[in-house]
Amino acid sequence: MVGEFLCEQPIQVSRVLESEQLLLTPLSIQTALLGAAWITIGGKRRTASMFQDLASKAGLKASRVYKGQTSETAVLELVLL
Repeated sequence: MVGEFLCEQPIQVSRVLESEQLLLTPLSIQTALLGAAWITIGGKRRTASMFQDLASKAGLKASRVYKGQTSETAVLELVLL
C-alpha cells in the first residue's frame, strides 16, 4: 500500500489561481496613467482575452475569471489543457 502511494500517479486536476489587474474598457484616467507607469518599467497591462491567449501558449486554459466589483482586480482560474 505504501509503495503504491510513492509511485508516480497522473495528476487528475491541476489549477493555478492568479490574481491580476485586468485592463478594462473604456479606460479611466487613473487606468491610463497607471498603464503609462507600467510601460516605463517594461510591464504590460492585459485584458481578460489577452490573459487567455497567454495561458493557451503555456498549455493552460482560463476556465473562469472572477472580477472584482469595485476594482480592476480579478482572479483567473487556469487549468491544464
